[in-house]
Amino acid sequence: RPKTEGLVHISELAPFRVKKVRDIVKEGDVIKVKVIEISREGKIKLSRKAALGPEEQTPAPETPADN
Repeated sequence: RPKTEGLVHISELAPFRVKKVRDIVKEGDVIKVKVIEISREGKIKLSRKAALGPEEQTPAPETPADN
């Protein structure tokens, strides 16, 4: 259904480990997602990383180790 709201789990935001959701999106952003599962209870599981095109499937940028 167009304009249906949902939540995307942090593990489904990008094809690499995401430490903070804010590193990828902010509240209110409209993003492209793919429905990856609908439970018997009607819960819709969404994935941003499954909806990304090949050019967006890049690894995480290198960050210095926390000391």
